[in-house]
Amino acid sequence: MAAIEVNPQRNSERLTAIEAILPHLATKTDIANLRVDMEKLQSSLIKWFIGTWLATVAILAPLMIYILSRLPV
Repeated sequence: MAAIEVNPQRNSERLTAIEAILPHLATKTDIANLRVDMEKLQSSLIKWFIGTWLATVAILAPLMIYILSRLPV
């Protein structure tokens, strides 16, 4: 088994590096807020996809009917 390092200078450097990273990590509140934002975005995207699909069908269906009615039988 490896021995535990007892080097105060090295341990101090490692602690300083960890403390420098800590402010950038997400908290539980940050994750909860992100989850709410993602749920709102998802519902908004679904509405846009359905609306775009319906608009496309509403434009293309009459156009196809018109084109097909003009073809000689």
